Amino acid sequence: MNLDADFFRGTEAARKKLESLRWENGPVCSHCGATGTAGKIHVGRENQRRDGLYHCGNCRRQFTVTIGTVFQSTHIPLHKWLQAIHLLFSAKKPVGIKSVELALDITYKTAWIMTQRLRTAERAGRSMPSRSLGNENRTTTD
Repeated sequence: MNLDADFFRGTEAARKKLESLRWENGPVCSHCGATGTAGKIHVGRENQRRDGLYHCGNCRRQFTVTIGTVFQSTHIPLHKWLQAIHLLFSAKKPVGIKSVELALDITYKTAWIMTQRLRTAERAGRSMPSRSLGNENRTTTD
């Protein structure tokens, strides 16, 4: 498994990669669909930015790039999700859950949850960013 890219090794780089794939022209509010009105959320005494959290100027709600995706409401690091996508959708033959567990150094239960979500999303016709992650073998996904 060739995982040399930065977005396979760190959560911050993975989030930035997902933002560039999902929002080519800047953040889009996942609640109202507004573009160009989002701003980063400032937290703390020194107005530090919480990376990846945005505030919509239109509907006034907070959102991240993971809302509305298979990555929503999970504590699994985003770079592990991108590794799983690459592993599952770049293989020529089906990849077993045990292989995902061993390759990503996660528990069997976590590997099962990840593969179930990803395969369900693929069957539902949702877009998978596997080609943008360096996979050119799968033509049915994007």
